[in-house]
Amino acid sequence: MKQISRALVLPVLFLAFATPAFAATNTPTDYDIMSACFGQTPTAGSVCAKADFDGDGIVNIADLAAFKSAIKYDINGDGAVDLSPNGADAAALQACFGQTPTAGSPCAKADLNGDGMVNFADLSAFKAASKYDLNGDGEITFNNTSAPVITNIVNDATPNVNVTISGTNFDPASNTVTIGGTSRNLPSFNGTNINFQMTDFGLSAGSYSVQVTTSAGASNVYQATITNSPASTGLKIALLPTSPNGTTLFQGQSGADLADFVFSNPSSVPITVTSLAFNRIGASSDSAMTNVYLSHSGTRVTGSSGVYNSQFSFTDGAGLFTVPAGGTYSVSVLSDIANSASSGQQIGVALASVGSFGAIDPSVNFPINAGYQTISTQTPAPAITSVSPTSGSTNTAVTLYGTNLQGATQVRFYNTSGQFVASQNVTSVSSDGTHVTFIISGVFMGMEGAGSYQINVQSPNGTTNSEPFTVTSESIPTITSTSAKAAGTFQADAGGGLQVFGTGFSSGATAYINGAPVTTTYVSSTELGVNVPTSLSAGASYPMYVTGGGGTSNTVQIQILSNLANYPHITSTSAKAAGTFQADAGGVLQISGTNFSGATAVYIGGEQATITSNTGTSILIDVPSNLSAGVSYPLFVTGPTTGVSNTVQIQILSVLNSTPTITFAQVPAENNNVLHPGEPARVFGANLDQAGSIPVEVRFIAAGATVYSADVPGTVNADGTQVSFTVPSLSNGTYSLLVYARTSFGTNQISVSVTSPATGRIIPSTTFMNFHVVQGQSNPPPVPMTLTNAGSVPVDYTLNVPNQPAWLNTSYSTNTLTLAAGGVVELEASVDATQVNAPGTYTATLVVSGNFSGSPLSIPVTLTIDAAQNSSTPTPSTNENTPPTSNTNTPAGPFTQNLWRGQHGEEVVQLQQLLNRDPNTQIADSGPGSPGEENGYYGYLTQSAVQNFQCKYNIVCSGSPDATGYGVVGPQTRDELNMLYDQQGSSAAAGAQATNNVGNSSGTNGAQTNNTTSASSPAPTAAQLQTQLQQLLQLVLQLQQQLARQQASPN
Repeated sequence: MKQISRALVLPVLFLAFATPAFAATNTPTDYDIMSACFGQTPTAGSVCAKADFDGDGIVNIADLAAFKSAIKYDINGDGAVDLSPNGADAAALQACFGQTPTAGSPCAKADLNGDGMVNFADLSAFKAASKYDLNGDGEITFNNTSAPVITNIVNDATPNVNVTISGTNFDPASNTVTIGGTSRNLPSFNGTNINFQMTDFGLSAGSYSVQVTTSAGASNVYQATITNSPASTGLKIALLPTSPNGTTLFQGQSGADLADFVFSNPSSVPITVTSLAFNRIGASSDSAMTNVYLSHSGTRVTGSSGVYNSQFSFTDGAGLFTVPAGGTYSVSVLSDIANSASSGQQIGVALASVGSFGAIDPSVNFPINAGYQTISTQTPAPAITSVSPTSGSTNTAVTLYGTNLQGATQVRFYNTSGQFVASQNVTSVSSDGTHVTFIISGVFMGMEGAGSYQINVQSPNGTTNSEPFTVTSESIPTITSTSAKAAGTFQADAGGGLQVFGTGFSSGATAYINGAPVTTTYVSSTELGVNVPTSLSAGASYPMYVTGGGGTSNTVQIQILSNLANYPHITSTSAKAAGTFQADAGGVLQISGTNFSGATAVYIGGEQATITSNTGTSILIDVPSNLSAGVSYPLFVTGPTTGVSNTVQIQILSVLNSTPTITFAQVPAENNNVLHPGEPARVFGANLDQAGSIPVEVRFIAAGATVYSADVPGTVNADGTQVSFTVPSLSNGTYSLLVYARTSFGTNQISVSVTSPATGRIIPSTTFMNFHVVQGQSNPPPVPMTLTNAGSVPVDYTLNVPNQPAWLNTSYSTNTLTLAAGGVVELEASVDATQVNAPGTYTATLVVSGNFSGSPLSIPVTLTIDAAQNSSTPTPSTNENTPPTSNTNTPAGPFTQNLWRGQHGEEVVQLQQLLNRDPNTQIADSGPGSPGEENGYYGYLTQSAVQNFQCKYNIVCSGSPDATGYGVVGPQTRDELNMLYDQQGSSAAAGAQATNNVGNSSGTNGAQTNNTTSASSPAPTAAQLQTQLQQLLQLVLQLQQQLARQQASPN
C-alpha cells in the first residue's frame, strides 16, 4: 500500500514544474543557447541570464561545467533529459522509486543524490533540473544545431537603425524577423547582429515578442520593449553585407551574382524606382558579361541588358520596382559569364545613378562600388594543406591553409573512431580561398574536452580532406604582476596600455576591470596586453581579473594613476585589409593615429624600429628584419613626454630578402621625375617584384597626406626594376611618390614634379631599331616608326643620322619640318647588308632635335649580320645543348642561327609563330607577341616562352641564359624547333611553294609555263625550299607592314 501511494503522488510533483515556457517547434537546443551565451555578462531577465547558473554575473566555464553535469538527469540514457511528467526519464525514475539500487544496476542512475536509495530527495533533484532547460521546451538537449539564437535586443539612438537584435547563426543575407506577428526580411551583419527601425514594420513602440527565422530553423522567442528614434526621409541605398567581393566566377557561369544592393525607404509613402545605371569596372572587357539582369529574392525583375562602353542600365517609366513605406527592397545584379572571358581577369559593377518617383537621401554618394571578382576556368574541389597551430585550447585561433576554400562555413571535428562530435563556425575566409580561421570555443572545451581529433572544412565546393589537431587541456589563469613601475603594485593609466603578467593565460583570455571586459591587444601563456578604458577615474582603484582557459583568475586591485586622454593612440597601419595590422620584416610600415608629435620610439615585439618620419598623425618606420613570418607581435608608440600608446598586434606576413626601392620616375621624352597628367609613366628601382605581389600600388603624397593611390595590375617587369602606370589628373606641384609592391609596406619616397606640358613634346613609337640578317641572304624588311607631338603647341624638328653609314637608308628629309600639336608623322628605315657583307654588329644613331621638351631624342639603330650556316665562322653556343655529333638527320626548317634576347628579325617572327601554336609555350594572351601580333622582337616574354619550350622537350629547365642557355635558342633547341616545324608546318610549306609556282606561271606573252617537276628536272632541295619559304614569309611581312601603315594614315 505504501508503494502505491508513492506512485500516485509522483505525477503531482512533476506537474508542478514541467510546463514549457514556450513552444519548442524549430527552436535552438539548450546547447545552442549555452554556446551563444558563453562569455557574456547578461542583463537581468535576458535569455543568457538563465545560463548564469551560479549567479556570478558572467556565463563562464563554471556555468558550462554545471550544464554539462545535467546529463546525469538522463536516467534512461537516450542522450537527452525529458522533463515532462509522462516522459521516458520520469518513467525510469518512477520505476525505480523506493528501491535501494546496487552499483551498476539500471536504477543506480536514478539515485541522483547518491544516498543509496531512490526517494523524494531524488525527485526534488530531478525537479531542480528544469533550470537547465534554457529554451523552455521541457527537455534538456545537448546536441548543437545551426538554428539562430537571440541573446539580446537593445535600442540604439542612431536614426533609422535604432533596434539591434544580437545573437548567433543569423543568415548574412536573409532573415525573417517577426515582431508582434509582422514579418520582414532583413540581412544581418557578420551573422551576429540585425539592425532595423520599428517603422520598417509599421509598428509603434511597445512590448513585443521577437523571433528570427532562417533556413536552418526558428530562434527562441524573445520578449522586448522597443522604442523609436526620429526617422529621416529619402531613399537610402547601400550594399548588402552579403554582396560578393573578392570571390571567384567561372567561364560559362550562368546567373553569376555581381552585386547585391538594398534600398531602404524611411518615409511614410512608397517610392518607385524607374531607372538604374551601372558602370562595369575591372580589367575584363564588355564581352565578358552577357545577359545582364536584375533579380529580387531569386526572381528576375528585368529583361536582359548588354554592356557597351563599360556601361549598362535598366529603365521603366512605370517603375522597375517599388520600395514600400518604412520598408526595404533588395536587388541583385546577375550576369552570364562568357566562355571567352579571360581567366584571371577581374570583373565588377558600380551603381552610377538612380531615377525614382521620390527623393534620394542626400547622404547617398554615387557611384556605389560593389568591388571585384576574379574569372576562373573551373570549380576545383577544396583542400587543406596545413594547420597552424596544430594544437590549442579555449579561444585559440586556428588557421587552416589550403586551396579553393571560398565560402567555407564550418570546421568539423571527428574523434579517433571517425565519428563526428562537434563543429566550430569559421570566423574568417581569405578572399582568394587560401586559408580559413576558426576559434576553439569554451563550449567545445566544456562539452568535448582535450584529446586528438581529425578536422575538415565544409564549403559550398565540397568537403576537404581531414588533418589531425590536438585540443589541449587548460589551467586556471593566475595574475602575478602588471607593468606598473613600483614593484609589488598594480597600477595603470586610463586610456593607456597595460601588460598583465601571470600564468595559464589562453589565446582567448579576457581581462575585466570594474566588472567590464577590456580590449585585449596581446596574449601569450604568461602575458596579457590590454587597453585600459578612458572612463576610469584617476586616483581610484578597481578590481581586475582574467577569464579564459580553465576558469577565472584571482582578483587584484588596479590603481588608476592618471587619465591619458592626450596620450598617443594608434588607429591603423598601412595594411590594405581593413581592420588588420600587417607588415613585412625588413619592409616599411606607416602607422596612423593621434598625438604622435612627441613620440620618439616605436617597439615591435620588444624590438625598437627606426622612425624615418613623424607628422604628428603618421609615423613611417623601418620594420626590424629579424622578426619571423607568420607571427604576430605587440606594437606601441612611446616618447619621454607622451607616455605609452595603446598596443596593437602586428602580423608579420613575410621576411624580405631585399627591400624594394625606387630611384626615379619618367614619362617618354621628358626629364627624370617630371610627370605629366594622363601620360604613361614608369617608376624605376630595384626588388619591386620582391614578393611577387600583383597588383602593386602607386601612391602620391602631398603635405603628408595621400592624394592619389591606385592599384596598377600586372605592370611589374620581369626583373622587378620597373612599374608602369598612368599619371593621374593631379594639380601642378611637387609630390612624394612611393610604390607599394606588397600588401602592407611601401618603398622609399622620391620627389616628383607634376606639370601640364605647355610646350610641344615628340614621342617616338619605338625607342630602338634592330635589323637582323644572315650573310648572303635577302635584306630584312624596313622598320616603320611614327613621331607624335603630344604637346599643346606645334614644334619644329629635324632628323639626322650623324656619320650616316652606307648600309642605312632613311626615307625622311633632313630639312627642318613642323609637326602640329597632336600631329603624327610616319617614317621608315631600311638597311642594305651588301654594303658591309661581313658578319658582325653595326650601329648608328637617329637623332630627332628641335624646340620641344626633352630634345634631342636619340634612337639607336643596330644591324646584326650572322655568318652563313655553312660558314667556318663559329656561331655562339650555349650550355643548353651540346652540338649533335652527327647532323645526318638534322631536320630542315627555317631556324638557321642561335637566337637570344634583344635580337630582332624574320626568324624571331617565325619562332614566335611556332611557340604560339602550343598553349603551353604561348608568348602572351594579348598584346605584343600574342597570336597574330608576333612583332619579331626577342624580349622577356619570348625568352620565357622559349624556357617553357625547353622544359617541355627536356632540353634544359634551369639556370640562366648565360650559364646554361636557359631561354636561348641554341643548337639542340633549334633542331627541336625545326623538327616540330617539319611536323606541323609541312602543309604551310607546301602552300608556300604552290603560291610561288602560281606567281611564276605567266610568260612574257601570257603563255602558261609548266613548272611541274619532271624526270629531267631535279626536285628542289630542302635548302632551296627553305630559302623560297623564307622569301615568301618576308614578302608577307612587308605586305602586313604596308597595310598597317595604310590603315593608320588619315588619308
